[in-house]
Amino acid sequence: MLSISKSLILASGALALAFSAAGCSDCDGDFCAEGSVAALDGAEVPETAKTIVVWSVAQDTPTLGYKYGAGTSTADSFIVSLDDAEPPAEAIGDSGVGVGFMALVADDADISEGTFDASEVTLLGISSRHAVIYKTADAEGLDWSADFEEGYSCGACVKVEGQEFDTFTTADCDETTIEVSESAPALDVCTWM
Repeated sequence: MLSISKSLILASGALALAFSAAGCSDCDGDFCAEGSVAALDGAEVPETAKTIVVWSVAQDTPTLGYKYGAGTSTADSFIVSLDDAEPPAEAIGDSGVGVGFMALVADDADISEGTFDASEVTLLGISSRHAVIYKTADAEGLDWSADFEEGYSCGACVKVEGQEFDTFTTADCDETTIEVSESAPALDVCTWM
């Protein structure tokens, strides 16, 4: 099990998700994502778990996350739904761009929608190289966000040699996987802010 750390909150992203406004199988929200769950380094994938979307909220408070979006998972797949067409303002950065990573938590984990201290949450897995990206109509300040359309889309992390932070590029939503690992370094989490 992993504790959400600065690197996991600041950047998480590799999942296989199919994100659509039309809805996914077994989806009860306005926007949904579904994809695969995979084990790294022989880690044990739980038979069932809750799936949440953890939005990065503040660079100056790296353990702060915003939970918006929830669903379920099995040993090899997950589904998440988002109830509104736009995430709450707290989940969107000052730039007008929100980055949300899929994460697995235990079935009995009690994380309410809203801001939470990520250092107090145990993750079972997280998307480390892909994320759900939300872009507002007036988004500015992140050069990479120019390639994203307004609203929800999916992004793949891009390592930028010689730069402190990674970026995102648009990606098909069905290329996302929540990775389960006993070791945070094995996840190679995207550091985008």
